Amino acid sequence: MKKLMTALFSLVLLLSLATPAFATGDTSNAEALEVVDEKNSEIYSEIDHGVAATEALKDNYFDEISQLEEVAHILSLKQEKTAILVALEASGQENPGLNKALDNKEVQLEQAHGALNPDSEQVQAYLELTAAYEAERDAIIKHVYDVTLALTDQGIQEAAELGLLAKCSWVHVRFGDTREWIDPIEVVGGGTK
Repeated sequence: MKKLMTALFSLVLLLSLATPAFATGDTSNAEALEVVDEKNSEIYSEIDHGVAATEALKDNYFDEISQLEEVAHILSLKQEKTAILVALEASGQENPGLNKALDNKEVQLEQAHGALNPDSEQVQAYLELTAAYEAERDAIIKHVYDVTLALTDQGIQEAAELGLLAKCSWVHVRFGDTREWIDPIEVVGGGTK
């Protein structure tokens, strides 16, 4: 729902700003493309920082839970899921077999979590470590999402003012052991010069 609202907001912003910009035709496409390139550079820099931070968190989290014998099977499933996510990155997220394998791995993880003994000290430790890890990972993802969305909206608006039609171009980005949609800018139409 959040992505839909963001896309609709971007479309409304795009349409409201694009028409006057196209009518004036007072700047070149090169200048508008430079704006888009600069914003995308900022977006990808933000993504890279978030990916590096969540990868370090994941590695530390996996090391911590590797000490808990009772959840060794869950660590193995999480490592397999991460390997699938890495393979999906290389395929551009479009591999149907890998996406199905990812869905199956998530079901296996859910089942493994359901079978845990909540009275076990190791399971309690695992649950606490997992909650802390996921909260920190998700905070980084939210920060990246919010910053890149603001940069995208700003870039689309500036490009429209210069006569270039642009939009959000949602892409999956792997953050540690999960992925999220992030929104670089895609040029969809030129101006009047």
